[in-house]
Amino acid sequence: MYVSLYQAFLKTQENYTFYTAPQLDSYLDLETKFEELIRQILSVKRLEWLEDPEDMDKLVSETLEDFKAAYTQ
Repeated sequence: MYVSLYQAFLKTQENYTFYTAPQLDSYLDLETKFEELIRQILSVKRLEWLEDPEDMDKLVSETLEDFKAAYTQ
């Protein structure tokens, strides 16, 4: 069992680039705000999609614009 776990660990190290968060004092607050905003916007857009599933392209572009607007204020 440990051999297969170690092999998986080695494969992961070889095949993936790991993300290191920026060293900012406010990083956790920014990340939390971003996550909450994403969840809020996507929840609203999901409800809109449930009402009109045919309009997916419009919802996708509106969602992107909502994300951009939230971070350019």
